[in-house]
Amino acid sequence: MPFQLNSQTLDLGGFGELVDDVVAIINDDVILRSELEPQIQAFRSNIDPNILINFSVQEIENEVLDQLISRRVQVQRAGQLGVFITDDDINQALNGIAAQNNISLTQIPMMLSENGIDYLVYRNELREQLIIQELMRRDVGPRIQVLPLELNSCINDQLELIQNEVQFNVSHILLNRQSLGITSQDEFIEFAQSIIDQLNGGQNFESLAIEFSSAGTAESGGQIGWRSGNQLPVIFANQVRSLEIGETSEAIISNNDIHIVKLNAKEGQESAMVPQKLIRHILLTPTELEDDLIIQQRLSDIRDRILMGEDFGIVASAVSEDPLSAAEMGSLGWTSPGYLVPEFESQIADLSEGEVTPPFQSRFGWHIAEVIGNRMYDATNEMIELECDTQIRERKFEEQRLRWITQLRDQAYIEILL
Repeated sequence: MPFQLNSQTLDLGGFGELVDDVVAIINDDVILRSELEPQIQAFRSNIDPNILINFSVQEIENEVLDQLISRRVQVQRAGQLGVFITDDDINQALNGIAAQNNISLTQIPMMLSENGIDYLVYRNELREQLIIQELMRRDVGPRIQVLPLELNSCINDQLELIQNEVQFNVSHILLNRQSLGITSQDEFIEFAQSIIDQLNGGQNFESLAIEFSSAGTAESGGQIGWRSGNQLPVIFANQVRSLEIGETSEAIISNNDIHIVKLNAKEGQESAMVPQKLIRHILLTPTELEDDLIIQQRLSDIRDRILMGEDFGIVASAVSEDPLSAAEMGSLGWTSPGYLVPEFESQIADLSEGEVTPPFQSRFGWHIAEVIGNRMYDATNEMIELECDTQIRERKFEEQRLRWITQLRDQAYIEILL
């Protein structure tokens, strides 16, 4: 049932002036003139005056009211789903705002007052914004699908962009069968391999290029110089990218020619290398019968047994209360920085391989942990995939958000009384 107008809403002052009036009805709620006017003033102050003159007073009023209606139906939807924001959530958001302005949380009311903004009004508006953000995360997020085709297309574009930004210093030997007077293809390949063997054995690349290469760069010792990824000849571009600095390629066969390339130097970041640790842990959680002190002592005793020679993995399988890692003999797998909760990560940051931490507490319970391996991992593909997924979702989000708001408005009773 739509909202029924209450006579008190239209109370008159002592001189017969209208105290407030309803400008819109949304289901069982209303928007009052006293809510609309401050938003109109805020809208005017945020728009370039040269643009503002192109719109009538009525057009501005309608635009602002339309925005208020959209916000109100979203807040109503949040109420239906039980979405709420705590005071702690608001304080956390205010802390972020304070940090951005290089002030403390307690200084925010003064900052707002200096700008003519009431702190309580601002706080309530912030609560509403956070409610809508959480609602969109629940309602709009699941509507967005990233198709494998568009994800792969984005990944390939990003990889090509990265590769083309890298600069390669390359030398090249072009062996031509006719120029060398070799008739057999097998003999030609065998000859090329003998050149490669000489290079791998320490023979000077420049001298062999001058002696045998049919390329125009032969006189300069095969030196091609610096080229970006997209400027490398297609025939050996992929091989150059896979070479380590100072390494010579295998024979690259193309009809009557064989190419041999050497990577002299490389500039630019072609891959994202991240340090990873291979970690295993044992987790115990307090109960009504075993408090933190008892659990801490139990883990301390377990650690002593491990230091005396018991196998960490076997003990973890038997006693750890983390079912996933216990099934893997306590292993958490290879982890990158930021993967673990901060209180866990700080304990293993400077841990040597084979060293077992003393018992420590995280939000999940009490742990002991051991680092059993370190490596540098090329996370380029994973990072690009994550970036592409985020980009595509952000691009689709606004489209889905507008559809979602339209659906909410279509399902609501809305009456405009301007």
